[in-house]
Amino acid sequence: MKKTGLFIAMLLALVCVTASAQDLTQLISDFKSTTRTNNIKALEDAKAGLQGSGIQSLDKMVEKANDILKSLSTTSDTIPSVYERVMGETMDGLNNDDVQKPQSEELENLASEIAENAKAATDASKDLDGIQSDVSKIRNPLQVKKATSALNYCKNALKFSKDEADLQTKITGALLKKTKSDVGL
Repeated sequence: MKKTGLFIAMLLALVCVTASAQDLTQLISDFKSTTRTNNIKALEDAKAGLQGSGIQSLDKMVEKANDILKSLSTTSDTIPSVYERVMGETMDGLNNDDVQKPQSEELENLASEIAENAKAATDASKDLDGIQSDVSKIRNPLQVKKATSALNYCKNALKFSKDEADLQTKITGALLKKTKSDVGL
């Protein structure tokens, strides 16, 4: 538990430094990009086509990847409203001064949740080599196809999860920095 807390604190510190170098406009553009949207759709389509692989470790990895994606989806859904509350406008540039500014703690909690997802995706990725070895031992062609599809899904889902967590972390860090500068911290 202490390692996770330390990891999250280090990630938040890194984000605040990185976010200042990143242009928030570019980060929001990346967040709204068709490439990101297409990647999400491709993962949803791949997930819909999955069947049990017959390999317990692989099936558990699929569940773990789905859990990480679901959590990142939740934080992703939160970012536009947080952006609007910090910036006083929507991500599309429409003014909205009738919003309550978030507290720094709210953004820190969001950043912490995103960091936990990043760590979970990194940790899960480390297990893929062993699972790939299990898949390579299969001799039944039908099971190989199912297992290969599931393994490829996991690889793509975890890579996307790490990239998505990185993007969300940078956006949240930039918003946190803006919030703190607005109140003079």
